[in-house]
Amino acid sequence: MAKLAKQEDEEQEIRFSKDSLLRSQKYADYRDVLTALLEDGKAYTHGEVDGFIEKFQKGTVR
Repeated sequence: MAKLAKQEDEEQEIRFSKDSLLRSQKYADYRDVLTALLEDGKAYTHGEVDGFIEKFQKGTVR
């Protein structure tokens, strides 16, 4: 039963377009990164975007 409730919460998460996320104050410091990482026409949750940023920051520079 708990698994079903968790699935419903995930389905109800609000998704945002790339453009909307790039204009948000929350991600102002990461606009360049998000411009490169996010796809046009696709919607993302804040959790997904935070994960992309975290993964990018842990990457190595070659």
